[in-house]
Amino acid sequence: MEQNKNLFVIEQIINIQAEYATLKKTFKPLSYSGSRFHDSQEGAKITKLYTQARALVSKYIGKESEYFKQIEQHCSRLGRSNLGLVIADLIALKEDLLSEVDIVEKKAEKKEISERIFIVHGRDNGMKNSVARLIEQLNLVAVILHE
Repeated sequence: MEQNKNLFVIEQIINIQAEYATLKKTFKPLSYSGSRFHDSQEGAKITKLYTQARALVSKYIGKESEYFKQIEQHCSRLGRSNLGLVIADLIALKEDLLSEVDIVEKKAEKKEISERIFIVHGRDNGMKNSVARLIEQLNLVAVILHE
C-alpha cells in the first residue's frame, strides 16, 4: 500500500515538474526587479503550482515532514524564484521516494527466490546424493526429507 502511495506521489511530482517546465518557457522579463511575476495570468499559474505542491506533500507526506516545512517556507512569498525552490524540494522528495521504491522492490525480489531446493527421490541413494552435492556446488541448499 505504501509503495502505491509513493508511486502516486512520484507521478504527481512529475506532472508538476512538467507544468513548471512549460510555464518557465513562457516567462518574460520582469518589468522591475521587485516584481514576482510578469502579469496576473502568470501569477495565477504560479499560485496553482504552489497550491498543488503544498497539497500533495501535506496530504501524502504529512504536515510534520521536513518537505512540507520547506515548501511552506518557500510559499511565504509567491514568485518565480521561490517556485523554483519548491520544484527543487519536490525533486528531492521524488528521489527519496524512488530510492524507497527500489529498496522495497529489491526486498520483494529477494523474498521470491528461495535458495532451498527440495529433492524428491526414489530408492536410488547414489543419484539422490549426487544431485544434492551438485545443488550445493551451485551455492544452494539441498533439502532431502530424511536429512
